[in-house]
Amino acid sequence: MTIPRELCGKGEGFVSSTRVTYKLAKETTMKFPYGSCDFYDIITEGYFYMDRTDRIPLIEDAGKHLLFLRPRRFGKSLLLSMLENYYDVAKADEFGRLFGHLKIGKSPTQLHNRYLVMNWDFSAVEPQGDPRSDTEFTAQPYQRMHRTVQGEIQSHCQL
Repeated sequence: MTIPRELCGKGEGFVSSTRVTYKLAKETTMKFPYGSCDFYDIITEGYFYMDRTDRIPLIEDAGKHLLFLRPRRFGKSLLLSMLENYYDVAKADEFGRLFGHLKIGKSPTQLHNRYLVMNWDFSAVEPQGDPRSDTEFTAQPYQRMHRTVQGEIQSHCQL
């Protein structure tokens, strides 16, 4: 991984199995969230985050139906996680902690923390099954969606 000098100064980089870090000349370590797409964890655990929050007003002005077409490993999931934390009413108390140091934190839009956000993660859904058995073939995705909806209802009932 090449790290621009203007971001890190002089030092040496190294890769571990869980994260990429960059050791600076003054013995401080910049943690890179290699493979992580959870905005909340990246911000609260002090990982490096390239601020893309200035795009939120552009996204809001673009319309209601958006399609993000980018190659694999190009930050789509992290972008959606950032938007989830920005718009979710359940994260309103942590807005300053999560976004205060970012561009959007200095001038948030009127829509921040206004929605009940449901996070749908289909990465764990196995679309294959026994094609001869309709129940086995279709049950797993529906069970996953049911568990997700139940979890989101529980988390938002406390608001």
